[in-house]
Parts: sequence; C-alpha cells; structure tokens
Amino acid sequence: MKNIKQNGKKTIFSFQKNLKSIFALFFLMTCVAVDAQVGISNVSITPDASSMLEVRSTSKGLLIPRVALTGTSDVTTVVSAATSLLVYNTATVSDVTPGFYFWSGAAWVRLLSGTIPASGWALTGNAGTISGTNFVGTTDAQALDFRTNNTLQFRISTGGQLQANNLGTAAAPVFTWVADNNTGVFSPAADIFGITTSGTERYRFTTTQGLAGMDGSAAAPMYSWNSDNNNGMYRIGADILGFATNGTERFRLSTTEAVVNDASNNYDFRVESDGQDDMFFVDASANRIGFNTVTPANVIDFRATTEDIWLTYWENANAATGAVAQFYHSNVANGNRVVMGVTNYDASALEADALIGLSLNSTVTGTGGTGVYGGANNESGIAVYGSLFNDGTYSGWAGYFDADVYVGGTLYEVSDRRLKSDIEPMQGGLDVVMKMKPVSFSFNKQQYPEMGLKTGLQYGFIAQDVEEVIPTLVKEKTLSINSNRLKTTGMNSEKKSEVFKVVDYTGMIPFLTKAIQEQQVEIESLEARIKALEEVIKANGQ
Repeated sequence: MKNIKQNGKKTIFSFQKNLKSIFALFFLMTCVAVDAQVGISNVSITPDASSMLEVRSTSKGLLIPRVALTGTSDVTTVVSAATSLLVYNTATVSDVTPGFYFWSGAAWVRLLSGTIPASGWALTGNAGTISGTNFVGTTDAQALDFRTNNTLQFRISTGGQLQANNLGTAAAPVFTWVADNNTGVFSPAADIFGITTSGTERYRFTTTQGLAGMDGSAAAPMYSWNSDNNNGMYRIGADILGFATNGTERFRLSTTEAVVNDASNNYDFRVESDGQDDMFFVDASANRIGFNTVTPANVIDFRATTEDIWLTYWENANAATGAVAQFYHSNVANGNRVVMGVTNYDASALEADALIGLSLNSTVTGTGGTGVYGGANNESGIAVYGSLFNDGTYSGWAGYFDADVYVGGTLYEVSDRRLKSDIEPMQGGLDVVMKMKPVSFSFNKQQYPEMGLKTGLQYGFIAQDVEEVIPTLVKEKTLSINSNRLKTTGMNSEKKSEVFKVVDYTGMIPFLTKAIQEQQVEIESLEARIKALEEVIKANGQ
C-alpha cells in the first residue's frame, strides 16, 4: 500500500496492488461514522463535492455481487435484504433474467438498461418479455388511449372495445394497411359500416341491410371466393339477380320469372330429392327431360320407381269443358302414334292394364260418361284397335266386355278365300242340329255378382252339351269374376278370375245353314213325291 493521503476532511487513497487489503481498509473506514468524503482511484483524486464516495478509473470497473435469484419475490437467496440493496442476477428463471436488480422492500426490481427496461416499454422496443406476464395497458379501470400529434386516434375501452376517434372515408378508411391505405373499413354515418377498396366503397351494412356498391358480372361476380373468383352472385340489371359458375351465368331471378340457363348453353339441370338423385333432369345437349333418370331417351322420359303409386297423376277441376290432357301429333308426314300404354307385368295377383279409361261418376239423367273413346276422321281409319298376339291357340282376349256391346255398323269376321286352305263341303248339318239341346236358363249372379252376367230368363246352349256335338265351337277361357264393379281413381285392382267354357255362337251359323239346306233338299224331295202321287191319283180318276 502506498500514496495514502488525508487532507482535513478529505481522505484520498491510491491503490496499485494488494486489492484485498484495500477493500478490508475500505470496509473498516465505512464502518466508522466520520464526516468525510471518500475517493478511490489508482491515482490521486479529489472526490466530487456532491458525493460521499467516488470511485474513479479509466480502465477498470466496479464489480457488484453476483447472485442467482429464483424470482422477483425471492427472499432466501439474499436473506433479510435491505431496501435498495443492489445485486447482479445471473439466472434466467421465473420472472427474472440476467441483469441488475435492487430490493424495493417487497420485491426485486430490475434496473433499466439500454436494451431491456426494468419496467415500461422502450421507444425502440423491448426484448426478454414474457407473454402473459409483460403487457402494454392499464391495471386500473381506465381505458387505454393512442394518440398522434397529441390527438386521440384509438382507444381500447375497459370493456375490450377497440374504438376509433374518427369515421374515416372511402378514400381514407379508418382501419386500413400501410402498404394499401385506401382499402379498408370506415363508417359513412351513424350505424353504417362500409368496406372500401382502391378508395371506392364496395359494400356497406346498415341496421337493416347489407348493400353492395357494385353489380359485378358473370365473369367477376360481386359475391365470390378468393380461390374461385368466377363463381358467385351478381346483379344483372334492375331487380334481376344472377348466379354464375366458371364465369358463365347459370341461373337468374327477376320479379317475373326464374330462369335456368338463360344464356342457352349446354348446361344440364337436375333436381335431387331425399333418396333420389335424379328426381328431375334436363338434358341440355339432347333437349330432353327425364324423371328418375339422367339419360332420358325421349323428349319427356319417366322411369319406374319402387313406390306403389301412379307414375303421374293429372287432375283438372275446370267447370267448363277443360280436359285433363291432350296429346296431339301435328306432323302429317309421320304422326302414326300419339299415346301408347305398355305394361310388363307378368304376375297374376293384379290386373295388368296398359291403358285405363274411366268415367267415374254414375248418372241418373243425361247420357253418362265414356271410359275409353276412340274416333277416326277418315273412312279408312280405325277408331279402336285391339289385338292379342297368338299362334292360333290362346286363352286371352283382344277385346273384353262384361255388358252389352252396341255395333252401329256391321260385325264382320274374316272369311276371304285367300286366308283359307283345305276347303271341303260340310256334311251332316241337320244331323248336328238335331243333336243340339237348346235350353232356357238364368245366370248364377248370386255366386258371381261382379261378372256382369245378364239378369232374367235367357235362351241358349250349355257349353258342355255343345262340346259333345261340335267340340270346335267350345273353348276354355279365363274370365274375370270381379270386373263389373264400381271403379275408382288410383285403383290397383286385384285380379280374380276363373276358367269357364265358352261357346262360339257365330260358329253355329254354318251348321244351321247346312241343316236348312239339307232340310230344303228333303222338302223338295217330298214335294216331288207328293206331286207324283197327286198325278197318279188324278190319272186313276180318284
């Protein structure tokens, strides 16, 4: 130790070596209550008048005790720390990081540094912050204001609202971006929210509506998506709303109509129901409509469903002469078919009816109704045509009537020689007729009430009797035993039938004709014999 001076109240120490001795001496001196200023340096110095202790060096610093705090509330690392006690924390743990801390009497407080403030936010930003611990704001029930040029611009209220202090405009929206400051949101007036791009209002919300500021187009709809911006909705014109996909109009709504594919593109239309994905389909390329099919083979194509209902149902309640439906083929060159009914039913539980005509209501006065009406406006036409495919032996019917049949003209059977072979003269007509057993009878309507059998006394033959004489005039045919009953709309009639023997009464005509001819021969023979006898008697003078 050397160069130690004491001048009155000022004591000056100059140290070069033996630092331990110097700090020991410093400790002893500071434990003595003296009215003096202390200067510590490696050269002779005079302490500043305003300081109790001045440490001066141009190449060394003051080393503060280094400790590892466990947090700002740590009271065990430094026991009974005095208020303002200074330490350098070396630990990064809890809410402390390396740096200078002093004891405030209740907690360790970090000293402000050039880069990490002990509290508050630096003008150039902060480092070492902890989310959830460090924050900008207030800790009392006061709003947080943000100003520029000492004018309030934004406020965060105690209720959590971000409040702007001006409404903004379409050209200068209040909420915007640095790089695009004419795009954003603003308030045109009280209770109105506006959205602007490029300084022009595009959309606004009022208390009752959302209003677009532009129409858009099919190629660039007003309402669209960022990833698919040629799909969406737009305004075609006054009171006309359009919908587009891939930049093409698909659907429009106006005050008078809803139009699909107004642009006449090759664009199909499909309606899906619960469980049926092709309930209604318009094939734009083929100009066809399908029901329950996406491949309609006809202009209007209905396909079968699994439901036990009618495929279509038409009803007209017009009080005048309006019809339910009219089918008209106007092409005179190829108008051979208008309506065709076809059934593919091959079971036996129900009646298989390809086409049903029904006059529902019974009448007391008037002419009644017509179930099926057929007419032809030319002399060579056919009003009603019925046929049954067969190979010569069959049990069905080309026409079936269970009541009277009226023929205004003549009932014909085909008899052209060109259609016949093995033609031979008939023999024994009278013999056959003499074996026939004509009877009178009544039909058993009690057992068969719905067959349409005639009432009252009838005359004719018993099929079994005729079969014994002329078997070719008798057939076994299937007859409906429930056909003559009241019909209802939507009916799905149960098929009830039995096999009965039927007689071809028209087929008896040739036998009757032959019998008359044979009888006429006998009559003529008898007449000749009588005439001869008369001449003999006359000759004998009798």
